[in-house]
Amino acid sequence: MSSSKILVVGSGFTAASVAFYIEKYLSKLRQPFDLIHISERKYYFYPDLICDLLSNVAVFGDIVSDFRGLGIYRPGVSFIESKITSIDLEGQIVKTGQGDLSYDYLILAIDACDLISKDQSFEQTEIFNCITPFDVLKLKKKIWKNLEKASSESKLSLRKQFLTFSVIGADTNGIQIACSLADFISHLIKDKFPEIKKSQISIALLDEKGKIDLNKNRFYNARVFYNLNKRNISLMLENLSKSSSGPGIIISSRSMIPSNVLNSLSLAKDSNSKYFVDLYLKAENYNNLFIIGEKSICLDAAEKPQSNSIYLNMQAKICADNVISMINNNPLKPLKQKLFVEFMPIGYRNCLITIKNFSFDGLFAWLLFRIIHSVTCIGIKSKINAFLKLLFSLISPLDTDIFLLEEISEHKREKVSAI
Repeated sequence: MSSSKILVVGSGFTAASVAFYIEKYLSKLRQPFDLIHISERKYYFYPDLICDLLSNVAVFGDIVSDFRGLGIYRPGVSFIESKITSIDLEGQIVKTGQGDLSYDYLILAIDACDLISKDQSFEQTEIFNCITPFDVLKLKKKIWKNLEKASSESKLSLRKQFLTFSVIGADTNGIQIACSLADFISHLIKDKFPEIKKSQISIALLDEKGKIDLNKNRFYNARVFYNLNKRNISLMLENLSKSSSGPGIIISSRSMIPSNVLNSLSLAKDSNSKYFVDLYLKAENYNNLFIIGEKSICLDAAEKPQSNSIYLNMQAKICADNVISMINNNPLKPLKQKLFVEFMPIGYRNCLITIKNFSFDGLFAWLLFRIIHSVTCIGIKSKINAFLKLLFSLISPLDTDIFLLEEISEHKREKVSAI
């Protein structure tokens, strides 16, 4: 009997999850199979904890894990760290830096880390992202340097510029970044820079005028406005400046655009670069191509849930189950979710959780969010480690060490799994 060849392409949490579940399901079958996971990096990270890393309630090791730590790679299951040069959907071939690979089933697990940033709201200005842990560490390092410059600057106009922070994109991601940024700076001033007054910090959440309707956007409820006002974050909906902002720091929360490889594929997608799939997570016109992750969207679904770890984990399970079903000629399982839980980390030990039309925030909500994260971690060992790290973070508050930021930010990405 010939073996079924399955390729999983992706470098994020969703790719790690679907590879884990496919191996788990395939190991129960007696028929031969060949599962290959292709990633441009040897590590993945949990996107839900990015803002916890920014607000200093999580550390680098809480977020980053190496793929080989999944414990699934053995004869018949391979991991290839390589850059993908092209994908031929018609010929069913993925070309990598280590050679060409044919497939029977292809899974594109596309998360934000698999895409390329592009934000030209401010020309000739360095714009920071908060997509990966490295982005956050780079931003923290820059904030530290700006506070150092502000503390020694005698000219008030320059001092003000060093203490000015702008977050582009007033979406849910922008709200999370702005609140986490405010809490991080507040704690940093209290512990390291007492000569700077909190009232001197200026944080603005920016977006194009008319792009967001505050009356219709379900995320802008009373709890969100309360948390923005509590941190003195200004919400400004106007025409974004095309000029440089000086020494101030600009952070973009906007959507990423696909890499050249993904962009070259004849796949339908929306204006936010989310690829269309059916209820079975298959791409249109391709029976053996599945697309999952933060950048997939099912038009047939009654509701469009938040792409959090719960939803991504569910996607991975259904996708893995459907691949096995196709191999065995069994009926496919549709994508459905009975209970929609959305969570938005908004600062230090704070999270806004929405269950249907009910919302609540605070420390209890944050604890529930971190417990949910622990449950959705990949594998029993990772679940236990995440829960123990949560308990440790409650007992021992984290501190910001500039020397650690220097060490990690300068560390080569190829060696990150050893940190």
